[in-house]
Amino acid sequence: MQNLINKQLGLISGQQHSYINRHYGKQVYNNSKKAPAQRSIFDEPLDFSQWFLRGFRSFEAKGYDFEFLTDELVAIRVPGRENRVLRTKADFKREWEEYKVNYYL
Repeated sequence: MQNLINKQLGLISGQQHSYINRHYGKQVYNNSKKAPAQRSIFDEPLDFSQWFLRGFRSFEAKGYDFEFLTDELVAIRVPGRENRVLRTKADFKREWEEYKVNYYL
């Protein structure tokens, strides 16, 4: 009896995934509770330099100011605040590693 139930549940799950893939494309999740799942135009995660430049340009468009103090240290001025936030290259690398892990759920 339990085997028949599991078989039916597996069939339903397969139909749901087939419908979603057929109508919305391959599932890629954003892992954000605020935003709905979004499709990505990339088949695989970006490498670090592409990811960094895209993020850099995105935040510049929002009014953030970046000042490279050294090769490893960046001062970021947030719009509306006087204090700067200091970030190291290791911080960005850590965020990029998290992005790679969470790219496909």
